[in-house]
Amino acid sequence: MKKKLKRIISVLTAIAVVGAANYFPQSENFNARNLISVSASISYGNYGVLIYEIVDDEVTITGLIDRNTTWIEIPSEIEGYPVKNIGGFSFSNSINLRTIKIPNSVIDIGERAFYCCENLQSIEIPNSVTSIGESTFSGCNNLQSIVVPNSVISIGNSVFSNCS
Repeated sequence: MKKKLKRIISVLTAIAVVGAANYFPQSENFNARNLISVSASISYGNYGVLIYEIVDDEVTITGLIDRNTTWIEIPSEIEGYPVKNIGGFSFSNSINLRTIKIPNSVIDIGERAFYCCENLQSIEIPNSVTSIGESTFSGCNNLQSIVVPNSVISIGNSVFSNCS
């Protein structure tokens, strides 16, 4: 029984390999490396004090190099790609951050992006933003000025909890 099962598995494997080989084009222009490059389209980098990643031709801000930064202006593009997202937790616990300016290219602010930025006083959210994640500004005790534009159609829970 075991030999028969092994033989069946071997035959099925051979059929799959032959079938897969015939699936790919046999032209001179075919290069298996092209298949790999499609799946490896993520890159990371630094822009000033910002840490970012590029996925599918969009930039997401993922963090800060220097948590002592007091003022940040996020650029609208990095390496020629639009900055579309501020990732979750990207500025959380940056206790010295006081002011941040977000460009019109950003559409999403991730959960807890500014969580416990105790000294954050003002932030400009552009009309391009449609989504603000859960607890994004929670614990921002000194937040004095923020305007949530009409473009925002999704706001997570507890966005302004523990704010004075």
